[in-house]
Amino acid sequence: MTSERLKIKLEASVYYDRFITTLSNQTEMVSMTSEDLQQQYREALDETLNQLQSVTLLIAQIEAKMDDVRESMQSLSEIMEAIIATAPSD
Repeated sequence: MTSERLKIKLEASVYYDRFITTLSNQTEMVSMTSEDLQQQYREALDETLNQLQSVTLLIAQIEAKMDDVRESMQSLSEIMEAIIATAPSD
């Protein structure tokens, strides 16, 4: 082989190595981006599930409060009926 061909072959080899390194780096970047995306997805999902759990607990508290109010209203209604029933007629 002539020195010119060896030089071209060597340069081609260097460019090939650079290309492979660049391609490898880009693949790592895509991989990191994918991992970052997965991590963000997990965090968002965890936050959403926490919020859903909080809402569920609040709904349970509201339902319990509504039961208390209903019982109080029933008691007041019974008291009013008793007062009306025992009040002297005019």
